[in-house]
Amino acid sequence: MLGELIPLALVVALSPVSIVPAVVLVLHTDRPRPTGLAFLAGWLIALAVTTAVFVRVPDLIDGFDESPPWGPWLRIGTAAAAAMSPIAVAFYTILAGSTVIAPVLAYVVAGHRVDSQLERVRDWMQREQAGVIAVVLLVVGVLLTYTGIRAL
Repeated sequence: MLGELIPLALVVALSPVSIVPAVVLVLHTDRPRPTGLAFLAGWLIALAVTTAVFVRVPDLIDGFDESPPWGPWLRIGTAAAAAMSPIAVAFYTILAGSTVIAPVLAYVVAGHRVDSQLERVRDWMQREQAGVIAVVLLVVGVLLTYTGIRAL
């Protein structure tokens, strides 16, 4: 089951939407350590809470007398989350948040010595955003297709 979560977590982890803000906050704020740590804490809490909420959605749909028309689609979309244990939620949260954890903790440990590396990462992510997203979605699509076929 944890193997099925890896592609989903990679989509979140490798998205420039998660990496670039973390790097920018560390590089371009007056107080990068507290700002980066606050962003990191908020990001991980949001991932965990959102995942935990979606784990419960199928139970909420079952509570309706008549299933809403969007109910089956929601069940399909949350099928992986429905079977998640607290350990799986933690695994997913850490993996999905790993690309935010890495630059923030690198700055906390090494300070301004990592500025040039973080600048290069940010510039590369902004420049290659479309290619990165295309490759990540292709890999995820292949893994999800494989998982679906294997479940037949």
